[in-house]
Amino acid sequence: MIPNQRRPRVGITLALALFGVLFAFSSSPAAAQDTLEVEVVDQKGKKVAEAQIVATPSEGGEPVTGTANKKGKYTAALAPGAWDLVVTAPGFGATKAAVQIEAGMTYSGTITMVDAETARLQEARDAFNAGVARIQENDDEGALEQFEKAASIDDSLSEAHRLIALITSQSGDIDRAEAALERYFELQPDGMQQIAPAAYEVYRARGDAERLPAARQAVRDIGAARDLASKVFNEGVAKNREDDKQGAIALFEEAAALDPTLAAAFRSIAALHFNDQEYEQALAALDSLLGLDPEHKEGLRMAFFSHYELGDPEKATEYGRRWVAQAPGATNEVVDTAKRTFEGNNPEDARKLLEVALAFDPDHAVGHYTLGRVYAGLGDIPAAKKHLNRFLELSPNHPEAGDARSMLEGL
Repeated sequence: MIPNQRRPRVGITLALALFGVLFAFSSSPAAAQDTLEVEVVDQKGKKVAEAQIVATPSEGGEPVTGTANKKGKYTAALAPGAWDLVVTAPGFGATKAAVQIEAGMTYSGTITMVDAETARLQEARDAFNAGVARIQENDDEGALEQFEKAASIDDSLSEAHRLIALITSQSGDIDRAEAALERYFELQPDGMQQIAPAAYEVYRARGDAERLPAARQAVRDIGAARDLASKVFNEGVAKNREDDKQGAIALFEEAAALDPTLAAAFRSIAALHFNDQEYEQALAALDSLLGLDPEHKEGLRMAFFSHYELGDPEKATEYGRRWVAQAPGATNEVVDTAKRTFEGNNPEDARKLLEVALAFDPDHAVGHYTLGRVYAGLGDIPAAKKHLNRFLELSPNHPEAGDARSMLEGL
């Protein structure tokens, strides 16, 4: 398994407020009571007549309500403390403010209201920015709630749809991700790179062979291929643990398609085919693996045995030499395999394997000893003597040297 990479974080674009609501409050001493004085205007500075004002103690308590006059003026006597104001008027969005009333002071200020449509759009952007703050706190669930709120208020807010798609695709909620993805592309037809990870996960989950390649390429273009390929690879590892070979291979192949430099994916594909004696399929994956890592010991081992089993001793010898160069004890495995083959009453197969082993490692003493025994069993006395004598030349004090001499005396 590839260790978990740092989870890709969604890209974020902060939405700026469309307008500023001005609360230009000032204070001055009052003779008798604590007073709030406000003037309500629109964005052009025009007075908003008969605006409704509700002041509620921040700590809880009975609200104080009132109406601005025709000149947009409103005055109220409030007890000292923190108050929350909500101002409404026909055709305008609700406006909120917070004030602190202190004993013996008069607070005056201006509240600028905006039209209902602008207020609606601002509410969407406020929700979006709240979602951005949740993302920065690693609270994906909270962020998702705010982004969906923003999108429900302003369905044209493409950035909200983009982030919904990215978050839900990462969590595996493909239905929600797909809906957000499709809406995003309606708004941003050329925005594939900005939403590539979500598009990739959705199209992969849906088996969308037509659109998946473009998403895969976009993932590569933005530099996210390795992280996503590692995720897909680990899904393949899980499938293999469930004994789902075909499912595992499909995932390993997808990981390799996403990141063609992921050697572990090619190694895993090759191993699954090799273990089931599917040598041609194994070699196809090994070509890629050894192209990435020409000295990969396990890859060279599988290539050697695959070519041998497919009846290509020249290729087997080539890979055998490369294997031994990286793993000096590699010939021992081949010779041990030949021994078991010989002892299993398959002397001709043992002979062929040993001939290949000695072709790439001609001074392997035990290889000569074993091949001498095999030729003796096959009745080829000259060949048996040749290899037994070579064994004694290479390793005269080997524990099997006595047996070799006895065999030579009996031949």
